[in-house]
Amino acid sequence: MVQFDSRTLAQAFFGAAAVQDGGTVTDEILPELAEGDYFFLKHPRASSIVIEDSTDGTPITLVEGEHYEVSDADHGRCRLLKLPGGATMPLKVDYEYAGYVNIPAFSRTNVERGIIFSGINGDGQKVRVIIPRISLAMSGDFGWIGDSASELTLGGQALYVQQLQGDPLFGPFMRIDTMPDLPA
Repeated sequence: MVQFDSRTLAQAFFGAAAVQDGGTVTDEILPELAEGDYFFLKHPRASSIVIEDSTDGTPITLVEGEHYEVSDADHGRCRLLKLPGGATMPLKVDYEYAGYVNIPAFSRTNVERGIIFSGINGDGQKVRVIIPRISLAMSGDFGWIGDSASELTLGGQALYVQQLQGDPLFGPFMRIDTMPDLPA
């Protein structure tokens, strides 16, 4: 595959892709930060970000561009530039966020699917391979985040399908169809 979608990525990481609707967050508490530190909000695709300190009564509101910067709103990444005088930790954030797809990785024990490969073999012959049941797992290295395309390799075993044991076209593990040029 040249690309993988959210569902395929979720399967590779033993999870399920779940759509998270957009919403609003009030008083998300940030970890202890020093000036110059980057931090991430709980939700990506953030907007309308307001950061306040923990002063009792009337909290101090930090000013974007002076006290903090939003370095990448889509990833929810911000940076504390400097604390205003008298600010009390922890900092609290209010913001809105747009919907996104969440994949809780390794939340499922096994991924079983059926796969159909179709293409041309090394001899130029069309071939179709149907594996009705395969246990998939991510294999090899996966470059998590980068500026260039990453390769996700899935591997697994063809599993026995008892219902297909007597099927003349499939057999209990897989079916392979070749389409050679047959004499007329």
